[in-house]
Parts: sequence; C-alpha cells; structure tokens
Amino acid sequence: MTDDWQALSLALLGGFAERPMWQGLLREMATRFGAGHIAIAFDPPPGGDAGMEIAHGTPGPDGQTLEQPLGGATLRLWRAGPAFPDEVAERLRAVVPLLNQGVALLLHQAQLLREQRILATVAEAGELAVLALDPRGQLLYANPLGQQLLSQQDALALHHGRIACLDPRTTARLIELVRHFAGEQQAATTRGLFAPLALPRSSGEAPLTVLVRPGPAFEPVNAPLQRSAILIVRDPARRPSLSAETLAHLFDLTPAEAALASELAKGLTLDDAAAALDISRNTARSQLQAVFRKTGVSRQSELVLLLLGSVATLSG
Repeated sequence: MTDDWQALSLALLGGFAERPMWQGLLREMATRFGAGHIAIAFDPPPGGDAGMEIAHGTPGPDGQTLEQPLGGATLRLWRAGPAFPDEVAERLRAVVPLLNQGVALLLHQAQLLREQRILATVAEAGELAVLALDPRGQLLYANPLGQQLLSQQDALALHHGRIACLDPRTTARLIELVRHFAGEQQAATTRGLFAPLALPRSSGEAPLTVLVRPGPAFEPVNAPLQRSAILIVRDPARRPSLSAETLAHLFDLTPAEAALASELAKGLTLDDAAAALDISRNTARSQLQAVFRKTGVSRQSELVLLLLGSVATLSG
C-alpha cells in the first residue's frame, strides 16, 4: 500500500461524516498533488443538465488543469504554476480504484438519504408521527411530528429517554408490545406484523391511535445493529384540511363547488357549510348536485369518503 493510498483511504472514509462531505479528502489531495483547486464533478443524471460537484479551493483565470476520469465522475486539479509533472499523473492514476469505490459509496449513500427524505415527507404530509424505540422503550428516533407529540406530553412523554404513557398500566402494555415487535424485526419487510393500541390523553380528547410494528428490515446484513420497534401515531382529533384549490384541480370543480366540498369534508352538514360560506341553502344544494355529477357519487356520505380518500388530504 502506497503512502498516497493509505492517507487518502483514511480521508475518504472519514469524509462521509463531514459536512460538507469530503472536504478533508480534497484538502489532502490538493496538498499531495500540488493543486490550488480540486473538484470532483459527478456525472449528470439521465436527462439532467448538470451533476453535483464538490470542490476545495478557488481556480484562477489562468493556470494548468489535470483531469482524471472516474467511475461516475471526473476529478479535476488546477494549479497556477507550470503543468503538473508526469509523476503526479501517475500517482493519481494509481489511486483511481480507491476513488472509484468512494464515488460508488457516496452515490449509494445519496440515494439512501433521498429515499429517507421522501418517506419523511410522505409521513409528515399524512400527519403521521413516527417513533423508533429499542426493546426497553428508549427513544432512538422521532420525526418532527413525533418530537412535537412528545413535547406536548399529552399521551406520550419521555422519562430519562424512555417512552411513557399517562398511566403505568398503559406504559407496561406499550413496552410489552415494543419488546415483542423488536424481537420480530427481520431481514425482509414485515408488512403484516403490527398491533394497534389506543393511548388515553390528559386533555380528555379522543385517544391517540398507535400501530406498533417491527423495526425496519435490516438486509443485506444478517442481524440489525440494534433491534427496534416502530410506533406510527395518528391523532384522530387532527382532521385534515382539504384545500379547495386542490379539490378543484382533482375533480374539475368550480371555485365555489370546491369551497363547498372542502367544508363538507370537515364533517359539516350542508346547512352548516352554507352558513360558513355565507351562501343560501338553495345555492349550496345546487352546487352539491354539480359536485355529485362531477365526482360520480350520489350521496353526501359517499362524497366525503371520496374526498378523504384522495391525495387532497396530503395537501393541507
């Protein structure tokens, strides 16, 4: 193993924890290869205009450039002085296999982070609080809605990092389920394994509804780093607010028809919706019939089910 390979290996691996990523690696390469500026330009995605680039230093208007193709990227070095010696190009080519592995790992990590953020966005749009707990009930992760839920201390709270409910009996049942489903965590996804639980609230509102599930699938390794269970929590008192604009686009409604549909989706009667919109009952009935025709339903209860089953619930 050459000195370049050893030093760059350490900088590359350590760079995954840096923010911005790989700045230490780029600094090490700039020092070793005599570059005033160094950049890794990733290949653009199919149909894209430009790919991601990470860089260190600032290139000047004049100077010498050395490029080295990598798998999925291009490495560019710049210096203000004379051209890079042949010896630098040879040393650079010698560490290409290492850099190729690093680029592949970085792109894979970026894909995982992208998927994680997509799932987090979907959970928050659906007003789902998500908590991950170890078998003892210690909190491992909470999404923003989960953090908000815990801070309210209405039905769930943390005591010394451990999940707790309002009363010891409910807490014991929750911890029992968490311990059980943490033990059921498997390499593949376990869609059918869950247990429902209702958690009483100090506010006296409807109980929080909870699904306890095994932690995430841990393939391709043969065991999880830490066994866990997931709580998916939804507050039945938080009714979704359906945007009239979204309903208009989805079902080809006029603004007035969409406004009425939005009020009905809140559970209002036709009379209450008319009052809320400051229109007469006859006008509301006429608009409702138009909404029925456009949505293909014939009863108000069917309309509400249709609206609440649409993506409009995720747009509020």
